[in-house]
Amino acid sequence: MSNKTMVWRLVGQVFVTVHSEKSPDDDEWDLYFQYATKNLPPKCRRMLVISKGGGPNAKQRKIVNEAYGKDFKMTVAVVNDSTMVRGIVTALGWFNSLIKPFPNTDAGINDALKYLKVEGAEAAQVVAEVRKIKLELGIK
Repeated sequence: MSNKTMVWRLVGQVFVTVHSEKSPDDDEWDLYFQYATKNLPPKCRRMLVISKGGGPNAKQRKIVNEAYGKDFKMTVAVVNDSTMVRGIVTALGWFNSLIKPFPNTDAGINDALKYLKVEGAEAAQVVAEVRKIKLELGIK
C-alpha cells in the first residue's frame, strides 16, 4: 500500500486527481499545487476528482481560492460518497461556480464526464487512467 494519499495526472486535456480516504498533508498538497499551477497547459480547464473521502483542508482550499480567484475558472467534477467531501465541494463552490459533485457510481462517473464534455476515446482514456491511479493508491 502506498503512503501517498493522492495521485494526479494530465490525461489529454483533463486534469485527473484521485484521493484516497485520507487527506493530503501540506507537503503532498504543495507538490500537487505546484504541478497544477506550473505544469498544466493553459487550455486545460477541466478537472475530474475522484475521492474515497480525502480532500484539501481549509488552509489548502484557501491557497487554491487565492491563487485562482476570479480570473481563472476550471470546470470541476468531484466524484465521491463522503459527506465531508461534499462539504468541501460546497465551500469551493463559493469561489468557483463550475464545481459540481457526483455520486461514486458508474452512472455518477459517466455523468461527471458528460459534465466535463469528455466523450468517446478521451473518456475511455480518462477511465482507464483512473483505474491505474486507484491501483497505485491501493484503493478500489
